[in-house]
Amino acid sequence: HGTETGGLTRQVNLVVKCPPKPMLPDSTRVVVRHRLLRHSQDVLLLEREVGTLDIPYGESFRVQERWIGLRKVDDAGESVHLKVCTHVHFKGRAGIMSKKITQHSTKKSKKVAALAVELLTQVQADSELASSKAAAAADGAGQCEGASGAGADGGDGG
Repeated sequence: HGTETGGLTRQVNLVVKCPPKPMLPDSTRVVVRHRLLRHSQDVLLLEREVGTLDIPYGESFRVQERWIGLRKVDDAGESVHLKVCTHVHFKGRAGIMSKKITQHSTKKSKKVAALAVELLTQVQADSELASSKAAAAADGAGQCEGASGAGADGGDGG
């Protein structure tokens, strides 16, 4: 769902398995809300809110993240900078557990952000490799002048 000014939104409800730790259930219901909004040609915003409902104090807090992708073009070329902000919003009392919940949630958020950067870097490297292979194929196409038969793309070579 969404609009151009309000962004695209979605909510995903799922059940995930919990690690075997004291006080944790075998599984928990999770609600994830996303909102994706393009502020401009150079700024993309992704907001996430994650609630794990069946863990201790799970009904009393939500992890909120804001991912900001900023495209920059300068003399060095084009780059994208990713900034991830994390906040734990407490709806009710978590008492002495609030500090531990915040630390754990922030740690997990940093881990996900690092994984996202790793994946984006890999996609960029794969894209550059594919581009260089396409450029090499285009350069090699000139060497086939006058040849007959099928081209590399399965076409008729001309």
